[in-house]
Amino acid sequence: MIAALRSSHPFFFSVSSFLLLLALFPVFNNENFSSTHLGPYYLMHFIPGYLKYLIGAFVLFYSSLLINRIVNQSVLFNRNFYLPGLFYISLMLFFPANGTLHPMAISNLFSILCFGHLIQVYRNESCKNHIFKACCWTLLAVFCFPSYCVLFILPWISLLIIRPFVWKEYLMPILSLLFFGIYLIAYLLFFDSTLNVFNDWLSSLLFYSVKIDVRTMGALGVLVFVTLSISFKIIFFIYGRSTNRFKKVIKLLLVYFVLCVLQVGLSVFIFKSNSLSIYGAFVPLSVLISFVFMHGKKLWIIDSLFIVYLLSSFIIAYLG
Repeated sequence: MIAALRSSHPFFFSVSSFLLLLALFPVFNNENFSSTHLGPYYLMHFIPGYLKYLIGAFVLFYSSLLINRIVNQSVLFNRNFYLPGLFYISLMLFFPANGTLHPMAISNLFSILCFGHLIQVYRNESCKNHIFKACCWTLLAVFCFPSYCVLFILPWISLLIIRPFVWKEYLMPILSLLFFGIYLIAYLLFFDSTLNVFNDWLSSLLFYSVKIDVRTMGALGVLVFVTLSISFKIIFFIYGRSTNRFKKVIKLLLVYFVLCVLQVGLSVFIFKSNSLSIYGAFVPLSVLISFVFMHGKKLWIIDSLFIVYLLSSFIIAYLG
C-alpha cells in the first residue's frame, strides 16, 4: 500500500483515504457539539450523527487534498507525492472517540488554506494579496478554536524569510484584523449581543475536551519520534545542497511546526484547557514525516512501522 502511494497517481491515495474513513465509521463518536450553546457549533446539535460523520469525513478528505496540492506545487519534493495527505487523515483519526468533526479539524482546514497562500510568496513578486488572504484564513481558524491565535504571526515570519522589506505587506495582517473586527462588531450589533461573547469564545476551549487513550498515544508517539527524527536528518542533509527556494520553504514549514507545538502549550498552560491542541500540529507534521518515506533507506522498516500504527489504532478502537 505504501509503495503504491509513492507513485505520482492520486488513485491509490483516494482509495486508501476512503477505506480509512469507512473502516472507522462504526466506532466514531460525533457528539462533540452537543454540550455547547456557543455560536454556530450549537447548530450541530440538530444534525444527525451519521451526517456529522459525513461532513467531518469531507472536511478531513478535502484538507488532505489541499495538503497534497500544496506539497506537489512546491519544491519540497521532486515529483508528485500523495503520502502527506494520507498521513494527515491517519493522524487525525488516531482516536475515534473525538469524532471526525472536532472543531480543531475545522481550524486545521483554515490553517491549511493559510499556508497554501504563504507558500505562494516569492522573493521578487508582490504578495499583499496572499498575505491578506492568509491572515483572513488564520482568523477564521482562531474563531473556530482560540489557541490557533499563535499562527497569526506566521504571515509576518514568512515575509521575513522570503521577501525583502516592503512596509505595505507588513500592514496586511493588521488590515485583515480590522476587516474581521468590522464583521464581528456588525454581528454583535445585529444580534444585540454583548462583549460577553468574547468570554464565551474563550471558554469554548473547555467545551471540546480531547479524549486521549494512553495506548494509542504511545503508538502515535513511537511513529512520530522515529519518522520525525529521521526526517530531520534527511532535511539537514538535503538543505546544504538545495536551492534557495527550497531553503526558504522548508524554513517556513519548520516555523509552522514550531508554532503548532507552542499552540499546544498555549492551550494547556495559558488557557488552562483540558483539550490538547495536538491536532493542530498534524498539518505540518504530515509533511515533515513524508521526507523519510520519500528519501529514507530501508523503507520497508518505516512502512512496517506505519502499518503497525494503523493496526494498533484499529485494534484499540474496536476492542478497547
